[in-house]
Amino acid sequence: MKDRNSTTQLGELWVQAFDKKELDKKIKSIDPVIQLMLDKIAEMRLEQLIALTPEIIKWKYQSVVTIQQHISWCVYQGYLLGEFEQNLAENTL
Repeated sequence: MKDRNSTTQLGELWVQAFDKKELDKKIKSIDPVIQLMLDKIAEMRLEQLIALTPEIIKWKYQSVVTIQQHISWCVYQGYLLGEFEQNLAENTL
């Protein structure tokens, strides 16, 4: 991002989509191959967390599932932010 204005615009786009409940639609419209890649990234991040925190294997299953869901959510939101940023760049050229 070149300046704070573009960061603000990007945040505003994401908040608008979140408020309008459009993020789920956008996630469902992601190409299946890209979804597989995003799922693999989330899986790798969870494996990294387990490697850094070995005691996690002793945690309750539900706790680990919740962490995995948060990691996956973050990966997908990062992808959507990238799409929003690309749209902003295309519209300002």
